[in-house]
Amino acid sequence: MHNAKIDALKVRDDERMLLKNNPDAKEATGLAKKFSKELKVEDKDFRRFLSEEEWSEWGERESDERGGGA
Repeated sequence: MHNAKIDALKVRDDERMLLKNNPDAKEATGLAKKFSKELKVEDKDFRRFLSEEEWSEWGERESDERGGGA
């Protein structure tokens, strides 16, 4: 999932590879900070990988964890 977010960034190929292969490098951490919003993995990002039933269960669990469930 994280690699897909990196692939979607409008950066040079060498920067993309740096983010993937050497994320602790100084330049990579700077890029990660600059693009932190774009790189954030959220619940909605998992949607395309789940069936309707799984997505519904995911939502129910999230609701329960937030105190909205029974």
